[in-house]
Amino acid sequence: MSSDYQEFQKAGVQLIGIFCQKADPVKKWATENNIPFTLLVDPDRKIAKQYGVYVSIGWDFSFNVARPANFLVSQDGIVKFVYVSSHQWDRCANDALLTEARKLS
Repeated sequence: MSSDYQEFQKAGVQLIGIFCQKADPVKKWATENNIPFTLLVDPDRKIAKQYGVYVSIGWDFSFNVARPANFLVSQDGIVKFVYVSSHQWDRCANDALLTEARKLS
């Protein structure tokens, strides 16, 4: 998403990444990769559970993780688009997210 950050901004999207792990590795990764948007940590997976993306055991041998997911939330707090990955390596394409985001503006 960093590579298309300006396009997301033009579409009126505020990007926020949420990571289900401790803060130190996330901070290191964000610094090394020059991530331009806000990152939050969810080490106890509370947010992941609330959004329904927590998986205790996945078929891809993942344990106690959150499926990668994208949520587009309108200014009034209503979830307008959801993409939940089928496995840890699945991602929604940025152009698909931008198309959906532009529909909200």
